[in-house]
Amino acid sequence: ISGEQSITLFTKTFKDNRGEELYEHQLYLWQWSSEKGILFDLAKPLGYHAPTRTLWQEALPGRPALENPSQLSKPEFLETVAKGLAQLHSSQLVSSKERRVEDCLNEAHDLRQTLEQHLPQFSSPLQTIVEKLEAKAPQFTFPLRPIHSAFRLKQLLLDGERVGVVDFDGFAMGDPC
Repeated sequence: ISGEQSITLFTKTFKDNRGEELYEHQLYLWQWSSEKGILFDLAKPLGYHAPTRTLWQEALPGRPALENPSQLSKPEFLETVAKGLAQLHSSQLVSSKERRVEDCLNEAHDLRQTLEQHLPQFSSPLQTIVEKLEAKAPQFTFPLRPIHSAFRLKQLLLDGERVGVVDFDGFAMGDPC
């Protein structure tokens, strides 16, 4: 048929109903980012199908940023990503999921144990780092803000000068630092 265009879709199926809230969050962020001119692109959410607990969204254009290591070290690229994340933290979106200092400390313990299994020679310094984090933890009080929560470089896509961010499954209220 004349005038048809194709789009690439991504779906994510959840074991619980978290996908429904995540769809609402992604829709808000996508609309908000379009209005505010946020510095990175977000995938357009298309819908949530409750019977199958499946979230549908359009694909973002671009290639994984990790395929272009020279781009990752450019100050302007890093600045765009940092400012884009700061813009996300300034949104008024609220999530029922929270990520607190205790959650980060638990992850630090798990990561330390994993690293010690593979790099036993670093056991002592890793233990010292975790102990210092635990000692400082009571000093960390902060207002909860919207955060990506699981941000990794592998979640960045490059399309020319545009940067896209994907995988908001861990979206929560937490410490943006």
